[in-house]
Amino acid sequence: MSKLPEDHDYFLPDEIAKGARNCLALIVQNTEVEIPKILNRGGEALAFTWEVSGGKCYLNIDEADVDAFMITNDGDEFEEKYTDGEAFDANKFLQALSDRFNADIPR
Repeated sequence: MSKLPEDHDYFLPDEIAKGARNCLALIVQNTEVEIPKILNRGGEALAFTWEVSGGKCYLNIDEADVDAFMITNDGDEFEEKYTDGEAFDANKFLQALSDRFNADIPR
């Protein structure tokens, strides 16, 4: 997406693409969580989405932040931030998935 022309609907700035690659690499290298679906959020962010037992999770990555929005099948919603001027904390994210969905996430 970062290689597309800037006026393309699916163009993504290099900073966001690099952040998304780094987040995904941490998750894939340290877990057995399946590869997520990818959504371009209008060129301003990228979202990884997972179906997990008990609901859905969206990991949103923009130029400055990484945060997650989780919704259970019962309609409960949770939002958590995983950066605050620091590196993405994959373990905190995976623990949140496990806690919120009572999912067994192997590491």
